[in-house]
Amino acid sequence: MLMLWAVCAVPFGVYAIVQNFNISLQLQPQCFGGLTLIAWGQTLYYHNHYKAWSAALTTLLVAASFAVSEAILILTLRGPYKRGVEWPMIMMAVSASVIQALGLIAPYFELAKRSGRVIGIDFTFLTVDFAGAFFSLMALGNPPYYTALTGRS
Repeated sequence: MLMLWAVCAVPFGVYAIVQNFNISLQLQPQCFGGLTLIAWGQTLYYHNHYKAWSAALTTLLVAASFAVSEAILILTLRGPYKRGVEWPMIMMAVSASVIQALGLIAPYFELAKRSGRVIGIDFTFLTVDFAGAFFSLMALGNPPYYTALTGRS
């Protein structure tokens, strides 16, 4: 589940950057992917019993490969998008959404194994997660002063 979420951050990041969304929406997929990879690295250490340095190195190498992949995709897809070719960006958005949805399936199997009993719920995490979703949604709006200050609509 965590690796699927980390993987989906790459196409989400490409989509946000190539579409030239505001900076908060461009950074959000990077933060999401980074934090998800940290959680994945902790899973390697605690659940899979990797040594600490091995889990950290593996996580850093995966993060670097994601960063390189995202940079290549951004550089490759920016030109066609500026020329009006939109299907590659649609594919980025659709693939990211499908990968994220696949990552959401695993918790339901865990719930089914435990007869619907939730184990390890963290309300601090849920609050931070909700705040991230809320502020991402708020970032989509264009306040009137934004147009006046930047000349952009």
